[in-house]
Amino acid sequence: MKNHIPFEKSGAYGKAFNDCLLAFQHECFAQRVCQECTSRKNRFCWPCGKCPSSCILYEKYVCPKLSKPPYVCNGCPQRNKCSLEKRLYKASYAQKEYGLVRRESRSGFALSESEPRQIDGIVSPLLIKGQSLHHIAVHHADEPMKSERTLYAYINSGLFTARNMDMPQTVRMRPRKNVSKNLKVGKACRLGRDFSCFQAYMQEHPDLSIRQIDSVEGSKGSAIPSL
Repeated sequence: MKNHIPFEKSGAYGKAFNDCLLAFQHECFAQRVCQECTSRKNRFCWPCGKCPSSCILYEKYVCPKLSKPPYVCNGCPQRNKCSLEKRLYKASYAQKEYGLVRRESRSGFALSESEPRQIDGIVSPLLIKGQSLHHIAVHHADEPMKSERTLYAYINSGLFTARNMDMPQTVRMRPRKNVSKNLKVGKACRLGRDFSCFQAYMQEHPDLSIRQIDSVEGSKGSAIPSL
């Protein structure tokens, strides 16, 4: 909860936001701190809420209740009267923050700062000379090296000095289109597999126990499903 708490600088009913210690304790008696003050002459400055940016006596005050569980102001009975900085737990905000952290942890490449420079020093000069990635990966297997497929991903992402333009075969080839092929199952494969066939089989073998499943799936790559 503490990792996904938004901060709100909001005041209360009839009070502007002010998190100064002296203002919170009502011990501030400063007047006309701002050079261009539009309020009355005998009015104190702390109700206007400009202490953080104008007053030299400003000292930030944090509510001590926020240092204890649940670390938020959601259930505080003084929330509507408090003019300090508030920490509120919002489920939508926390979910958005969690999703962002999750995406960032799964994006990019799992490399240290030195690995890209080290691999780039081996791969890029040879690519510019005209060697293929397959040749480089095979003849430098004893050095710190990634797989051929990973090297292609690094180059496509611009991680190395060499680019796709330095690989003639890659420039000539068009990008592959991943088109899914829908397998059509013929009606002939269902012969002898419907419910009437099952009933006839059970009449011939009444001593067998019945087991029921919820899916009909064949082997991987096969167009004919099996019960």
